[in-house]
Amino acid sequence: MRVVDTAGLAVLVASVPCPYRYEVSALADPGVLPRLLELVAKRGLVPTEMTAHRHGGADGEDRLSVSVGVDGVEPMAAEHIAQCMTQVVGVEAVAFRRLPRAAAA
Repeated sequence: MRVVDTAGLAVLVASVPCPYRYEVSALADPGVLPRLLELVAKRGLVPTEMTAHRHGGADGEDRLSVSVGVDGVEPMAAEHIAQCMTQVVGVEAVAFRRLPRAAAA
């Protein structure tokens, strides 16, 4: 009979690096994009993709919609990055999700 420590397995699975995508809504400010990239770069990571679109908001101010894909991030680090993104001046909202491994390619 083989005994498996499922609690330990859950911890192991939860710490496996995987791809994430961050969706950020921000004011159209020149400093937003480099500050968001810095949060990824200082962890030694290069985004797998990044898009930014400038558009008008309902209040007449320009906004940015930014999508950043990153691979090789542990779940706790991914959440920490998202929390740090919310602290960037001009950022209004941040959402992130874990991507299936196939989507990272």
